[in-house]
Amino acid sequence: MPSISLSNQTYNYTIERQKRKTLQLKLISTNRLQIKAPKSMPLKEITNFIHQKEAWIKQKNALLQHADTTVELFNSTVTDGATLLFRGKKLTLTITISMKKPAIHIIADTLLINLYGNHPMPIDTFLKQWYIKQAALILEERTKFWCKELEVTVNRIMIKDQKTRWGSCSSLGNINYNWRIVMAPDATINYLVIHELAHRIFLDHSKNFWYLVETHCPDYIAQRLWLKQNGHILTRIL
Repeated sequence: MPSISLSNQTYNYTIERQKRKTLQLKLISTNRLQIKAPKSMPLKEITNFIHQKEAWIKQKNALLQHADTTVELFNSTVTDGATLLFRGKKLTLTITISMKKPAIHIIADTLLINLYGNHPMPIDTFLKQWYIKQAALILEERTKFWCKELEVTVNRIMIKDQKTRWGSCSSLGNINYNWRIVMAPDATINYLVIHELAHRIFLDHSKNFWYLVETHCPDYIAQRLWLKQNGHILTRIL
């Protein structure tokens, strides 16, 4: 496999020749690039393009290299003492059973859940209801804020229970959000909201669309990468 040196780091890369007019570059894993190029484009022109993207490649590679290696410990169970994510924070789940009203509170780094003693609701059901309620509150507030910033309006906001999509926007202005995004960091939540609201102006993923997203979310590439790396963690419980 060919390689190229950028900022004292060696990257392996593959070139896929296609019937296309432009180059496409992706960082598919740490220190590994994938390039899609026109069939007749000279290799020198391709490597020059890679060098032009050096800063971008370095940024994305750093994010991959510094990915949290302990993520598998999060969101793996809903038993007492487990670690769950909420708005990107790691909270220790503490379960109590008493005659008091069922409730969920965040105290410091603890997610404290009290279940009613006589007829306790299943912990996963109660917790999921709480997450969905929090998602509705947070995403509605964020959507209203970013609507003003992007100068757009929406018709309806729906909180969905799905595992394959984080959000969508219809031509009628209906916005759907996956409630599980509320487990992600605030910056990632903001990116998702901005992404969907940008579709109120551009119903595609054109250069103009991404320019608009970047205008309001300069680190959108890092947020997309966070979802790509950690999305499975948000969907494996509840």
